[in-house]
Amino acid sequence: MITRLPRWIILGGVSLSFIAGYINAIGFLNGHAISHMTGLVSQVAIGIAQGDFRHAFYLGLIIVSFFTGSVISGFLIQQSTLVLGRRYGLALIIESILLFSAVPLLNRGWEGGFYVAAMACGLQNAMASTYSGAIVRTTHLTGFIGDFGIAIGHLLRGLPID
Repeated sequence: MITRLPRWIILGGVSLSFIAGYINAIGFLNGHAISHMTGLVSQVAIGIAQGDFRHAFYLGLIIVSFFTGSVISGFLIQQSTLVLGRRYGLALIIESILLFSAVPLLNRGWEGGFYVAAMACGLQNAMASTYSGAIVRTTHLTGFIGDFGIAIGHLLRGLPID
């Protein structure tokens, strides 16, 4: 167990948390979450139960986008512990490109911006799960979907999964 983390890891974690919260707030201002998979899955189920299949499909695509970001992370980052190297930098560059791409889409009112932002969140969530050693999720679908995406990324890379 790590008892004292280097300051740069703490600052990096706080920065990434701020970014994820900011992105999710943008989604909530538009009526739904972007990185909160448990809430999105619940909203999809409610939409289906109420017969609002178009809205359920739209929210389902956000979930698929988050999952896709997790797959990308699992494909890039192959360790289950924090090992400094190019893979984290590449993951963060891809996340940045996705977020910078989402801004003009959202400014034009295109819902594709939410999908791109969700993919960035999935990539970031899975990256953090990979190096923090989170193994089991029991209640939150965000972690489960992220873990499942990491596993698929590892399979695509030809790596064994637990």
